[in-house]
Amino acid sequence: MINVAPVASDDPRLAELVTVPAGTRFVLATRAGVPVGCCGLAPSAPGVVRLDPLVVTPGATGAERALLTAAERLAARLGAHTVVLPASRPGLDVAGYRQTPDGVAKRLPRP
Repeated sequence: MINVAPVASDDPRLAELVTVPAGTRFVLATRAGVPVGCCGLAPSAPGVVRLDPLVVTPGATGAERALLTAAERLAARLGAHTVVLPASRPGLDVAGYRQTPDGVAKRLPRP
């Protein structure tokens, strides 16, 4: 089972997965307490949050979708109306993402 939760940017488990950019919030995915992925959330314009980096370890089935769902929910709670990923990934169109000049974006439902 994958567990995903917001974590502080100085959480040492993030260092196992990614170099943490300043000013970025994160959600961390774990399986049995072991980090298996993370997704950064950084404001890029008013109402827009960039989801970068999105990192998932090989074999962490379900972690990417769980991370995106948690990141989208956190972004909405932070007041975002749109999330953007810098590059397309397989299956994002099914999740509501559409190609834009800045990557792929998804309009968030209002809470």
